[in-house]
Amino acid sequence: MRIVKILILLLTLQNTAKADCLACWETQFIQIEQNNGSIEKGYMLWNKVWLSESKGNYVGLTSFCDTIAEFLNNNDLKIYKKIRTFDHILPSVPISIGDVKLINMENVINLTKLESKFNNLQGAIFIPQITEQQEKLMLTKPIFIYKTFGEGLSDAYYLNYNPRYNEEDLKKMIESGRTENLVKVIKIEVHYD
Repeated sequence: MRIVKILILLLTLQNTAKADCLACWETQFIQIEQNNGSIEKGYMLWNKVWLSESKGNYVGLTSFCDTIAEFLNNNDLKIYKKIRTFDHILPSVPISIGDVKLINMENVINLTKLESKFNNLQGAIFIPQITEQQEKLMLTKPIFIYKTFGEGLSDAYYLNYNPRYNEEDLKKMIESGRTENLVKVIKIEVHYD
């Protein structure tokens, strides 16, 4: 009976910790207007909990732009140009495709939240990043997927699109660390809180 009570307590604590996870984020599509007249659109990773953990003064701030500017304190805002999911491979896992841009908040005059079907996708720590060529491969079903432990609290998925690799050979290459020359194999690392 004592073991059951301890397990219930641990499960309760685990759920409480997840609610205010500082490593977690959600995607938000935004438009950035800069003082040079340029307008950029892209995704940012955001978590409202970060505000309570920062030293910024958010009293009286009502706009999204002012809140982000205060939070970043004139540092760079990382913008992901394209985010999507590949639900036929890794359901609900947001993946960034192509360029990532840093925008200095000193040059931003307005940030506006925009609607997107890829808003509010959730992740932790890093968002997986792939190239546009890898995106084209991922639109099709891989020959097989090899899943293993990634770094830290993560799973690594190796999506094989190369018929020269069978599952056993690819597993041996991955486990021995010989992955730098793999052709048509995409590694997606998904972090957890």
